[in-house]
Amino acid sequence: MPDLEGRAKNKRFAGYKAHIVEDESQIITSCETLLGDENEGAEAHFEALLKKEDRKGLKGEAVVGDALYDSWSNRVNIEKRGMKHHIPQEKEQQEGE
Repeated sequence: MPDLEGRAKNKRFAGYKAHIVEDESQIITSCETLLGDENEGAEAHFEALLKKEDRKGLKGEAVVGDALYDSWSNRVNIEKRGMKHHIPQEKEQQEGE
């Protein structure tokens, strides 16, 4: 598990969060534990989670995530695996349209 030492003083959120993949029965098939101040939608974290599913031979139908997952690279990564994405656009992009 990542080390929290020294982070609580400098960051707003001191804790952990789980970045998970569930199947259609809501059974967790993969999990990444991240520090609470990390962006779970960042390409490196997202790719690591998808690769865990690949190694297990599990293939999802879709990815559902919040706007933190909204990036061109994440959407390409999802489509490359033949999955659909249900991710809202980041608010800044919506306002600029």
